[in-house]
Amino acid sequence: MKKWVFITGGTRGIGAALVHRIAKDYKVIFTYKNSADIAKNIVNNMTISGWDVSSYQCDSSNQQEVFLLCQLLIKKHGAPFAIINNSGISQDELFINSSEESILNLFKNNTFSTMNIIRYFLPYMMQNLEGRIINISSIASLK
Repeated sequence: MKKWVFITGGTRGIGAALVHRIAKDYKVIFTYKNSADIAKNIVNNMTISGWDVSSYQCDSSNQQEVFLLCQLLIKKHGAPFAIINNSGISQDELFINSSEESILNLFKNNTFSTMNIIRYFLPYMMQNLEGRIINISSIASLK
């Protein structure tokens, strides 16, 4: 079975670039939250070019969605060789002006989503005694 890489947020920016680059060496499965048309175009264009790429809609901040997707992918493909947690959001406001709802949304999407993905996929990766996890964050986390 060909090794595969799981990428969150694969329809734009860094995520889309990762999908295109990594598909040269691995089967790639990526997620999107609201960009079904973009995801479909990426998959179609890359499949025509001979790459093994597929996409799934998943809000990685939703534990149930992540759990169900993980179970589906493990059943179809086995454990991923690598996980790249790329999805995230930014907020264009000063922290001191942020509402509690805004801060919770930021953590839900940028921290808990990464934890959900790792929590559900890692046990299967550990059984294979191999794998990589890469967590991408914004430079905004340093400022």
